[in-house]
Amino acid sequence: MQQLSYLGFGILGLTSTIHGMALPFLIEEFALTLSAAGLLLFANSFGYLVASVAFPFLQNRRTSGWLLSLAFLIVTATYGLFPLSPWWIFMIILGFVASLGTGTIDVGFNTLISSLEPKIAQPALNWLHFSYGIGALIGPAFLSRLLKLGFSWRSFYISSSLLALLFVALWRVNLKNTPQEKPTTNSWGNARALYKQVVFWMLLISIFIYVAVEVALVGWVPTLLTSLGVPAVNASLGISVIWLGIALGRALCTQVVKRLAPKPLLILLTSSTSVAMLILVFSKPLWLVFAILLLVGLFLSAIFPLIMLQSAFLFPQFVAESTSSLVIAGSFGAMVGPAFLGLIGQYISLQAGVAVLAGFMLMSTLIIAAVPQEPVHF
Repeated sequence: MQQLSYLGFGILGLTSTIHGMALPFLIEEFALTLSAAGLLLFANSFGYLVASVAFPFLQNRRTSGWLLSLAFLIVTATYGLFPLSPWWIFMIILGFVASLGTGTIDVGFNTLISSLEPKIAQPALNWLHFSYGIGALIGPAFLSRLLKLGFSWRSFYISSSLLALLFVALWRVNLKNTPQEKPTTNSWGNARALYKQVVFWMLLISIFIYVAVEVALVGWVPTLLTSLGVPAVNASLGISVIWLGIALGRALCTQVVKRLAPKPLLILLTSSTSVAMLILVFSKPLWLVFAILLLVGLFLSAIFPLIMLQSAFLFPQFVAESTSSLVIAGSFGAMVGPAFLGLIGQYISLQAGVAVLAGFMLMSTLIIAAVPQEPVHF
């Protein structure tokens, strides 16, 4: 089941890029303003948030395996309906429902892997997010070729729907051959104890900022590139460039984390991301823009799993609860980040929005620097 989880997270990574790739075409087809277009990203992030909050309650009644099966079926159905939508409001509703599935997949697999025995969970969590990066890297590169072959943006959603359906079949076969855990009872006492810790709130803020920045950049980079003169058919490659850097960085960090604690790595990655994003704002030649996007992806790479590892180190007795809470905080970031960047893009420029996000990444660096080195005692 662990290996199949990597495949499922890879498909999740692919689906995370679809809206960003399709956005330039959707803006043209539905005659949208940037703020109106951002509603799809907002709805997607809001559904993610709802799913993250609901998962512990649902897990009280159903097993993780059953919930993940349902989540992939939701993705199959909604992504299959996206190409048929005649109205923008229906696209937004579908985006919300689809993200109920993708959000459940995210928190479900993160909780499943984080709940393993610690020596297994640490490398497995890194490989899980590496798989996400591979999906987000390969997906746009493959799907953009469909455009070259004459297919429309609708092919993005149809392909993802078929992949999700294939995974459901594999997952159900695997569940039949694997002993199932019983539905769990959520420990409200553990959650309350965590939320009383200032250190935990520092981690929540840090992961909120990271996800807000990552999702905003991935969601808007094709539109940013089209504003710089890149044809829409090639602009989606900017997503692949970012995710190439993220995938490479996560692969490297699976080895580096064995020798270096999460905290100094986090300080290096967050501060470097801030600097790279500021350079991106002032970059003009397209080759330099793509090079900086690669660097941004490389520095963003392992921030998410490293914050989770840092949390597991600081609160070893509450791994499952902290993981779920961090995913929820990330869902808030995913909801706010793209809408925030879209609004600045409409009234000032997308480059100005990127500069503001760089400032938030610097704030994250300062917060992480203040996190203690030793486990927190209650």
